[in-house]
Amino acid sequence: AVRKPLLLSGQRKFDIRLYVVIADRVPLSAWLHDGYVRFCDRTSSDDPLSRAAQIANVNVPSSERLHAVAEHYFEQAHLQRLLATAEGATALRPLGLTAARASELIRSRLARACAQLVRALARDLRPQALRGAWLLLGVDIVVDESLRPSIIETNANPELTMDSVRSDLNRQLARRLFDL
Repeated sequence: AVRKPLLLSGQRKFDIRLYVVIADRVPLSAWLHDGYVRFCDRTSSDDPLSRAAQIANVNVPSSERLHAVAEHYFEQAHLQRLLATAEGATALRPLGLTAARASELIRSRLARACAQLVRALARDLRPQALRGAWLLLGVDIVVDESLRPSIIETNANPELTMDSVRSDLNRQLARRLFDL
């Protein structure tokens, strides 16, 4: 668990979904693709122990849901816009960072975390495991108050639902995969 997650959008916890494609093990070839930002339904101050305040994944059943699924998902660019708000500036003040610099730092740290994940997974793959194929992973990450990412889940069969925000992102991902 992330002890002090970065809270935005009305003091709500969020996670970031990225997609990683591993196309070959020897030599190791992998690509990172933007996904989306997913916010918890409730603020952590409403009821800190509530599932709706702790879990951003709307696929996890909860009778506490306040909003429709589509209201939880945003393109990753939305995160930089939130960092530029007064709430974001307050969160970034102890770090002495602007929204643009914080966004760059988060992006580079996310890429580094995914690269470490890919290297760890590649050690466990048989050399012929990806011959003529590729592996698509959905990687869910929470960023803490110091902008350090923590991978909270990796899905070997990520949902590629074609709804609202995810629809456009998933079409881009599918096009990119076929270009590989």
